Amino acid sequence: VIKTALAHGIAPRCECDTIDKMKYYMDLGVKHFCIGDEFRILNAYWRGTCGEARKIADKL
Repeated sequence: VIKTALAHGIAPRCECDTIDKMKYYMDLGVKHFCIGDEFRILNAYWRGTCGEARKIADKL
């Protein structure tokens, strides 16, 4: 699909959750990317930073 889109002058946009996947698509000629999505980024923040803050606050 990507090669066909590029052959017809259409710039595909790939959604990647790792840098390795981004490199793979770059090798195919893709120049437009979405790295992760908003929910995944927020969820990681909530579980990481907010989770640690909760542990500290629970000790108060």
